[in-house]
Amino acid sequence: MKKLAPVFVGLGAISFGIPASLFKIARHQGVINGPLLFWSFLSAVVILGIIQVIRRQWLHNQYTNWRQIGLVIAAGTASGFTNTFYIQALKLIPVAVAAVMLMQAVWLSTLLGSVIHHRLPSRLQVFNIILVLLGTVLAAGLFPITQEISPLGLLFSFLAACAYACTMQFTASLGNNLDPLSKTWLLCLGAFLLITIVWTPQIIHSSVTLPTIKGAF
Repeated sequence: MKKLAPVFVGLGAISFGIPASLFKIARHQGVINGPLLFWSFLSAVVILGIIQVIRRQWLHNQYTNWRQIGLVIAAGTASGFTNTFYIQALKLIPVAVAAVMLMQAVWLSTLLGSVIHHRLPSRLQVFNIILVLLGTVLAAGLFPITQEISPLGLLFSFLAACAYACTMQFTASLGNNLDPLSKTWLLCLGAFLLITIVWTPQIIHSSVTLPTIKGAF
């Protein structure tokens, strides 16, 4: 498993830019933010729920309680905030800039972990953070900056990074005795509930169209 770790890290790094590009494509097809996020997370909750039923991994058969289940669902709202802030940022700034700003979650997560566990980050962690951030900036071709960048867009993307840092910490510290797929389903459920509440006005007043559903998938 340790030999595969670099592969998973690489796939994780690639995933920072993919959702942004897909969001941009969906917007060009006339899909607005609220329904896009709603259908995306609804599909995730339904698909994972079906897999749960097929696998028969019932929550009451796992070493958990309602308090822990509630905490994991609440932790999932951080992912909902991440997507909400990120999709707002993409309206105002280029994909490359948004992806670089979202990568700030790397050092923010380390900082948050240091505060929670009352310990300073190791030299290796600091070195890795610097390496990841420099590599992301170079890969994104961010410099030189040839266009004006919206401060509000930068703020939204930084808030997305903060929420994503919380997501990483909560995912690592909560519900570790749950089946991984069950935990993922609960986190998605929390994100879905948050998105439904935040984007209710857009969801109610928008019609269900084929581009909207296709954009979510």
